[in-house]
Amino acid sequence: MTDFENDLEDEVPVTLWGLPADIANELAPAWHINWARWFGGWAAWLIMIGGFVVGWLEIWPYLDGLNTQTAQAQAIDMNALMYETNFGFAMLVWLFAWIITSASVAGFLILTLPMPLKGALFIGLMGDSGAEPFNKQALQGAKREVGETGSASDLLNAWAVRYIGSALKYALPLGALGAFILTREIASFSVYSVEGYYRAPLFPWAEETLTEWSTAERVELGCNQTSDGGSVVYKIFFKNGKSARIEDGVLIGDTKWLDALETIDKELVKGDASFERWQWLKRDPLHPKCLRGFYGMLGKEQGDRLLRLLRVGDFDGDVEIG
Repeated sequence: MTDFENDLEDEVPVTLWGLPADIANELAPAWHINWARWFGGWAAWLIMIGGFVVGWLEIWPYLDGLNTQTAQAQAIDMNALMYETNFGFAMLVWLFAWIITSASVAGFLILTLPMPLKGALFIGLMGDSGAEPFNKQALQGAKREVGETGSASDLLNAWAVRYIGSALKYALPLGALGAFILTREIASFSVYSVEGYYRAPLFPWAEETLTEWSTAERVELGCNQTSDGGSVVYKIFFKNGKSARIEDGVLIGDTKWLDALETIDKELVKGDASFERWQWLKRDPLHPKCLRGFYGMLGKEQGDRLLRLLRVGDFDGDVEIG
């Protein structure tokens, strides 16, 4: 039994790692640097969480702003009423890439620190079950490279290189995929003009198209109420299979929400689209609380305009708003 194993009194599974005796003894002082060993065990998690915070507070708003600027410019150029963006898929891919990358960042610390801090961080990372199987696979390769004659520092450096490589083998392809999706997402948006619905697609093989309101086949109308509040439903289905929900569009310039909806509604009527009540599972398609909420917020004049847009009273089972 090595001095290291005696000193630790079975507190760390050194024998399971199969470390040479000389290297195990070199690591003995590292065990007693409790703060560094603790940090090693949580390093990947702390780095990961720190990245999440930066991504949420800085990176996401900045990239979302680029997407918004692109959509606004196109909407203004088309003299449109509204635009809509749907940014976020690229960031979701990058989130998974960062989860894996955070492990490699912890490995870089091993390369830069001197002994015995290097050893303390290594012990912590080896004890991190969340880093498996990267940590144990890296150790097997490092032991083969260094053999019985290398120092603890040599072994840990070799381990860190393999640990980083194992993580980046998965993180880099995800990061590249996220970057590709990002370039597409920034240029992907919807614009609603007087003429129709313009869509800049996410995928490069899809064509940018302007679908005229006159080609609409039907329109679903409703007022949905959830625990988060009420939301108007104005969903348009076109003959070519496309659909658009215009009630959440971002207005351009001084355009008013009801004015924009009424303008599009008139074009749909001209095109002879049919109007029907929205249906989704067992939800009330025209929830009284939703209607009263919007009516109270808008006031009588604008509230009556909204009720006309939703064709309240035109369908069986519609509620009455007094």
